[in-house]
Amino acid sequence: MSEFLAPELQELGITPFFLQQLHALSADGVVGRVACERRGEYEVMSTRGLVRASLSGRLEHSLPDDDWPTVGDWVVVEPAEPVGRIHHVLERQSVLRRAGVDGTSRAQNLAANVDLCGVVGALSDGDQHVRRRALNPRRIERYLMTAENSRIPALVLVNKADVVSAEEAERALLELHESLPSARVLLVSARTGQGLAELSAELSPGSSAVLLGSSGVGKSTLVNA
Repeated sequence: MSEFLAPELQELGITPFFLQQLHALSADGVVGRVACERRGEYEVMSTRGLVRASLSGRLEHSLPDDDWPTVGDWVVVEPAEPVGRIHHVLERQSVLRRAGVDGTSRAQNLAANVDLCGVVGALSDGDQHVRRRALNPRRIERYLMTAENSRIPALVLVNKADVVSAEEAERALLELHESLPSARVLLVSARTGQGLAELSAELSPGSSAVLLGSSGVGKSTLVNA
Protein backbone atom coordinates (compact mmCIF):
# COMPACT_ATOMS: atom_id res chain seq x y z
CA MET A 1 0.00 0.00 0.00
CA SER A 2 2.99 2.33 0.37
CA GLU A 3 3.08 2.39 -3.44
CA PHE A 4 -0.04 4.57 -3.32
CA LEU A 5 1.97 7.34 -1.62
CA ALA A 6 4.79 7.28 -4.18
CA PRO A 7 5.98 10.77 -5.21
CA GLU A 8 5.12 10.01 -8.84
CA LEU A 9 1.46 9.43 -7.94
CA GLN A 10 1.34 12.53 -5.75
CA GLU A 11 2.64 14.59 -8.66
CA LEU A 12 -0.07 13.08 -10.84
CA GLY A 13 -2.68 14.32 -8.37
CA ILE A 14 -3.60 11.38 -6.18
CA THR A 15 -5.58 12.59 -3.15
CA PRO A 16 -7.17 11.03 -0.04
CA PHE A 17 -10.39 10.69 -2.04
CA PHE A 18 -8.71 8.16 -4.34
CA LEU A 19 -6.46 6.63 -1.67
CA GLN A 20 -9.52 5.69 0.36
CA GLN A 21 -10.97 3.86 -2.64
CA LEU A 22 -7.70 2.03 -3.28
CA HIS A 23 -7.43 0.87 0.33
CA ALA A 24 -11.05 -0.35 0.21
CA LEU A 25 -10.33 -2.30 -2.99
CA SER A 26 -7.16 -3.96 -1.67
CA ALA A 27 -6.52 -4.70 -5.34
CA ASP A 28 -3.30 -5.97 -6.81
CA GLY A 29 -1.99 -4.20 -9.85
CA VAL A 30 -0.46 -0.94 -11.00
CA VAL A 31 -2.20 2.30 -10.00
CA GLY A 32 -2.12 5.02 -12.62
CA ARG A 33 -3.86 7.85 -14.37
CA VAL A 34 -5.17 7.76 -17.93
CA ALA A 35 -3.09 9.99 -20.22
CA CYS A 36 -4.86 9.29 -23.51
CA GLU A 37 -7.24 6.90 -25.27
CA ARG A 38 -6.92 5.59 -28.81
CA ARG A 39 -9.51 3.25 -30.25
CA GLY A 40 -10.26 1.51 -26.99
CA GLU A 41 -6.64 1.31 -25.83
CA TYR A 42 -5.35 3.53 -23.03
CA GLU A 43 -1.99 4.92 -22.04
CA VAL A 44 -1.72 5.07 -18.25
CA MET A 45 0.87 7.11 -16.33
CA SER A 46 2.17 5.17 -13.31
CA THR A 47 5.20 4.53 -11.12
CA ARG A 48 6.35 2.17 -13.87
CA GLY A 49 6.17 4.86 -16.51
CA LEU A 50 3.65 4.76 -19.34
CA VAL A 51 1.62 1.52 -19.37
CA ARG A 52 -0.59 0.38 -22.25
CA ALA A 53 -3.91 -1.18 -21.26
CA SER A 54 -7.43 -1.96 -22.40
CA LEU A 55 -10.58 -2.62 -20.41
CA SER A 56 -11.04 -6.06 -18.93
CA GLY A 57 -13.88 -8.10 -20.37
CA ARG A 58 -15.81 -7.73 -17.10
CA LEU A 59 -15.69 -3.94 -17.24
CA GLU A 60 -16.50 -3.85 -20.95
CA HIS A 61 -19.80 -5.54 -20.20
CA SER A 62 -20.61 -3.93 -16.83
CA LEU A 63 -19.58 -0.28 -17.14
CA PRO A 64 -22.10 2.22 -18.54
CA ASP A 65 -20.72 4.22 -21.46
CA ASP A 66 -20.37 7.37 -19.32
CA ASP A 67 -18.16 5.48 -16.86
CA TRP A 68 -15.64 4.16 -19.37
CA PRO A 69 -12.18 5.58 -18.67
CA THR A 70 -11.40 9.03 -19.97
CA VAL A 71 -8.31 11.22 -19.73
CA GLY A 72 -7.62 12.00 -16.08
CA ASP A 73 -9.30 8.91 -14.62
CA TRP A 74 -7.52 6.86 -11.95
CA VAL A 75 -7.40 3.14 -12.75
CA VAL A 76 -5.84 -0.12 -11.54
CA VAL A 77 -4.07 -2.06 -14.27
CA GLU A 78 -2.92 -5.67 -14.38
CA PRO A 79 0.21 -5.21 -16.51
CA ALA A 80 1.00 -7.54 -19.39
CA GLU A 81 2.93 -7.42 -22.66
CA PRO A 82 2.17 -5.78 -24.96
CA VAL A 83 -1.16 -4.58 -23.47
CA GLY A 84 -2.38 -4.93 -19.89
CA ARG A 85 -5.93 -4.95 -18.54
CA ILE A 86 -7.77 -2.26 -16.56
CA HIS A 87 -9.65 -4.01 -13.75
CA HIS A 88 -10.86 -1.03 -11.71
CA VAL A 89 -11.86 2.54 -12.56
CA LEU A 90 -12.01 4.75 -9.47
CA GLU A 91 -14.93 7.05 -8.75
CA ARG A 92 -14.35 10.55 -10.12
CA GLN A 93 -14.24 13.79 -8.20
CA SER A 94 -15.30 15.70 -11.31
CA VAL A 95 -15.82 15.18 -15.01
CA LEU A 96 -15.79 17.78 -17.77
CA ARG A 97 -18.60 17.05 -20.22
CA ARG A 98 -19.87 18.80 -23.31
CA ALA A 99 -23.14 18.35 -25.15
CA GLY A 100 -23.12 15.74 -27.89
CA VAL A 101 -21.66 16.96 -31.17
CA ASP A 102 -23.49 14.34 -33.25
CA GLY A 103 -26.92 15.96 -32.98
CA THR A 104 -28.01 13.77 -30.06
CA SER A 105 -28.53 14.69 -26.42
CA ARG A 106 -25.76 12.33 -25.30
CA ALA A 107 -22.91 14.17 -23.56
CA GLN A 108 -19.24 13.53 -24.30
CA ASN A 109 -16.70 13.14 -21.53
CA LEU A 110 -13.64 15.31 -22.16
CA ALA A 111 -11.58 14.83 -18.98
CA ALA A 112 -11.97 13.57 -15.43
CA ASN A 113 -10.74 14.85 -12.07
CA VAL A 114 -10.02 18.36 -13.34
CA ASP A 115 -9.41 21.26 -10.94
CA LEU A 116 -9.34 24.12 -13.44
CA CYS A 117 -10.67 24.68 -16.95
CA GLY A 118 -8.62 27.14 -18.98
CA VAL A 119 -10.60 28.62 -21.86
CA VAL A 120 -8.08 29.89 -24.38
CA GLY A 121 -8.62 32.72 -26.85
CA ALA A 122 -5.97 34.75 -28.64
CA LEU A 123 -5.18 38.25 -29.77
CA SER A 124 -4.36 38.79 -33.44
CA ASP A 125 -2.78 41.50 -35.58
CA GLY A 126 -4.87 40.47 -38.58
CA ASP A 127 -7.99 42.10 -39.99
CA GLN A 128 -11.21 42.47 -38.01
CA HIS A 129 -12.57 39.09 -39.14
CA VAL A 130 -9.37 37.29 -38.05
CA ARG A 131 -9.35 39.11 -34.70
CA ARG A 132 -12.99 38.25 -34.07
CA ARG A 133 -12.40 34.58 -34.85
CA ALA A 134 -9.36 34.36 -32.53
CA LEU A 135 -11.15 36.04 -29.62
CA ASN A 136 -14.84 35.25 -30.00
CA PRO A 137 -16.87 36.07 -26.85
CA ARG A 138 -19.77 33.82 -27.80
CA ARG A 139 -17.48 30.82 -28.36
CA ILE A 140 -15.67 31.52 -25.09
CA GLU A 141 -19.04 31.75 -23.36
CA ARG A 142 -19.98 28.29 -24.63
CA TYR A 143 -16.77 26.85 -23.22
CA LEU A 144 -17.44 28.61 -19.90
CA MET A 145 -20.92 27.10 -19.80
CA THR A 146 -19.40 23.65 -20.35
CA ALA A 147 -17.15 24.21 -17.32
CA GLU A 148 -19.98 25.66 -15.23
CA ASN A 149 -22.32 22.78 -16.04
CA SER A 150 -19.53 20.40 -14.98
CA ARG A 151 -18.97 22.43 -11.77
CA ILE A 152 -15.33 23.09 -12.59
CA PRO A 153 -13.76 26.54 -11.97
CA ALA A 154 -12.82 28.32 -15.19
CA LEU A 155 -10.29 30.95 -16.22
CA VAL A 156 -10.23 32.69 -19.60
CA LEU A 157 -6.70 32.88 -20.98
CA VAL A 158 -6.21 35.57 -23.62
CA ASN A 159 -3.04 34.35 -25.32
CA LYS A 160 -0.60 35.97 -27.77
CA ALA A 161 -0.35 39.25 -25.86
CA ASP A 162 2.93 39.84 -27.68
CA VAL A 163 1.41 40.25 -31.15
CA VAL A 164 -0.38 43.56 -30.42
CA SER A 165 0.42 46.74 -28.53
CA ALA A 166 -0.35 47.03 -24.82
CA GLU A 167 -3.11 49.52 -25.65
CA GLU A 168 -4.76 47.13 -28.13
CA ALA A 169 -4.53 44.28 -25.63
CA GLU A 170 -6.13 46.40 -22.92
CA ARG A 171 -8.92 47.44 -25.27
CA ALA A 172 -9.60 43.81 -26.22
CA LEU A 173 -9.77 42.82 -22.54
CA LEU A 174 -12.24 45.62 -21.78
CA GLU A 175 -14.47 44.49 -24.65
CA LEU A 176 -14.30 40.90 -23.41
CA HIS A 177 -15.20 42.00 -19.87
CA GLU A 178 -18.21 43.86 -21.26
CA SER A 179 -19.41 40.71 -23.02
CA LEU A 180 -18.56 38.34 -20.14
CA PRO A 181 -18.65 40.45 -16.95
CA SER A 182 -18.52 37.49 -14.55
CA ALA A 183 -15.60 35.70 -16.21
CA ARG A 184 -12.11 35.68 -14.73
CA VAL A 185 -9.66 36.75 -17.44
CA LEU A 186 -5.86 36.58 -17.60
CA LEU A 187 -3.71 38.07 -20.36
CA VAL A 188 -0.82 35.74 -21.26
CA SER A 189 1.89 35.17 -23.82
CA ALA A 190 3.43 31.75 -24.22
CA ARG A 191 6.25 33.37 -26.22
CA THR A 192 7.32 36.08 -23.74
CA GLY A 193 6.11 34.43 -20.53
CA GLN A 194 3.70 37.23 -19.67
CA GLY A 195 1.05 36.04 -17.22
CA LEU A 196 2.51 32.53 -16.87
CA ALA A 197 3.51 33.08 -13.23
CA GLU A 198 -0.08 34.07 -12.44
CA LEU A 199 -1.34 31.02 -14.33
CA SER A 200 1.05 28.74 -12.42
CA ALA A 201 -0.23 30.21 -9.16
CA GLU A 202 -3.69 28.90 -10.08
CA LEU A 203 -2.34 25.35 -10.02
CA SER A 204 -1.20 23.94 -6.70
CA PRO A 205 1.13 20.89 -6.75
CA GLY A 206 -0.75 17.80 -7.86
CA SER A 207 -3.67 19.74 -9.35
CA SER A 208 -4.87 19.30 -12.93
CA ALA A 209 -6.01 21.72 -15.61
CA VAL A 210 -7.53 21.28 -19.04
CA LEU A 211 -7.30 23.80 -21.88
CA LEU A 212 -10.24 24.34 -24.24
CA GLY A 213 -10.26 26.56 -27.28
CA SER A 214 -10.33 26.79 -31.04
CA SER A 215 -7.51 25.64 -33.28
CA GLY A 216 -4.68 28.14 -33.55
CA VAL A 217 -5.14 29.98 -30.26
CA GLY A 218 -1.96 28.46 -28.79
CA LYS A 219 -3.14 25.71 -26.42
CA SER A 220 -0.21 23.39 -27.13
CA THR A 221 2.26 26.27 -26.93
CA LEU A 222 0.86 27.24 -23.53
CA VAL A 223 1.16 23.66 -22.28
CA ASN A 224 4.76 23.47 -23.46
CA ALA A 225 5.55 26.84 -21.86
